[in-house]
Amino acid sequence: MKNWNWVAVLLAIAACTTSQEDQFKYADPVEAVENNLLPAVVFEGESLEPMNILERMEHYKIPGVSIVFFRNDRIEWAKGYGFYSYESSRRIDPYTLFQAASISKPVAAAGVMKLVQTNQLDLDEPVNSYLKEDWQVPMNDYQKEETVTLRRLLSHQAGVNVHGFPGYEEGADFPTLVQVLNGVPPANTDKIEVINTPGGEKKYSGGGYTIAQKIIADVTGQPFSDYMRNQVLKPLGMVNSFYSQPLAPAFINAAAIGHRSDGSQVKGKWHHYPELAAAGLWTTPTDLAIYARNLQQIYQGKMVKVLTKNSVQEMMTGVGPMVMDREERLAFGHGGANEGYRADWFAFTDGDLAGYAIMTNSDKGTALINEIKRSISKVYDWDYFNPLKLKQVRLPEEQLKGYAGRYYNESLQLQLLIEVEQDHLILYEIGEEAQKEQYHFIGSHEFVRKATNERLKFNFNEANELKGFTYDDRYAFQLIKQ
Repeated sequence: MKNWNWVAVLLAIAACTTSQEDQFKYADPVEAVENNLLPAVVFEGESLEPMNILERMEHYKIPGVSIVFFRNDRIEWAKGYGFYSYESSRRIDPYTLFQAASISKPVAAAGVMKLVQTNQLDLDEPVNSYLKEDWQVPMNDYQKEETVTLRRLLSHQAGVNVHGFPGYEEGADFPTLVQVLNGVPPANTDKIEVINTPGGEKKYSGGGYTIAQKIIADVTGQPFSDYMRNQVLKPLGMVNSFYSQPLAPAFINAAAIGHRSDGSQVKGKWHHYPELAAAGLWTTPTDLAIYARNLQQIYQGKMVKVLTKNSVQEMMTGVGPMVMDREERLAFGHGGANEGYRADWFAFTDGDLAGYAIMTNSDKGTALINEIKRSISKVYDWDYFNPLKLKQVRLPEEQLKGYAGRYYNESLQLQLLIEVEQDHLILYEIGEEAQKEQYHFIGSHEFVRKATNERLKFNFNEANELKGFTYDDRYAFQLIKQ
């Protein structure tokens, strides 16, 4: 049984309220952010009840969170919440190390761009001209008329497979980079190859960044981790960032421990990722803020450190960071999801040059991060992340019961149970400590989870018999018992 007493202690210290009437009574913007977490969905006619960060950490069973908010070329505030693990008394702070997961990609892109600046690489040349003979992109029919280039690899348009990587448990055999690229044991992912025409539809690919990792090593003659440390991270001031897998012993005690959705620790504390460019960066929210501020300043033409303005302008077309353009404000950022860690990084290119970095040591971190960033948006009046307004459709209990049952996904080896509770469904994984989540009907056999906007879409056969549902347009579950 896990010990949640620390949450109660922190909540008592905070003594926060979350009523809608006093949501902006806080003179301190940090307090305001802490007490205005918002759900993903609000139904028409409902009042929007803000939530407290510590309460939401307890709800999601998240041990630790670290947040840095920056604006006007300075870190305006930084704060840690919770602990390295539920068994640790060490508190999270803005300098705690976390796995950046896929935020490794936009940082690695800076390493590519630095080599482009010195004419050692060209974004639009075929990448096999840079790769050594021990591994090259396998040629196939998809490359008859189009070629794999660095621009396409870094913007997920090279047609390359392997979405992401599960990493390797402590003590497991650790593959070489070439073994990962070839998909041979002890690598635990498929062979990395072109499965769609390069230059076509954007399809997220960690495999593409793994190719870029090898290109950097081949061209520079240095290990990728050394090149990034000496040519990018240290010169930019990211002194607590390392493409080090496994993490060097000297830094292990400074790293938050990864946790599963039920609050248990990842076996061996965390997984290791030889796919460094795609998922292997250890860093802090403070260093991610420093990186964002460097990109902002260079983009504005105010300074040049490591990268030129032209390089950063190329990156702001989606070569590395994810680029967003809403409310006439261009922004960049990226999310990250490794085993036991979730993170998010975001910044504007104009105006007050605001942004944030949020890192957590839990598989449930994304839901909490989204609530935090909606709070930041509201408190700082960004009008960028807002709850989605939907209309709830009320169904009689008898009709709701038509969706109840036991469902199974073979690839995930996962059974879920759906039951009826008052005017909504509840979904949970079968188990003693399973967390029950509420889903509300919005029409056309579709239900939504208000906290996260995750959807259940039920499907029927021609005889109008229930067959199963699709979870968030990603995973298909088959009805096995009703």
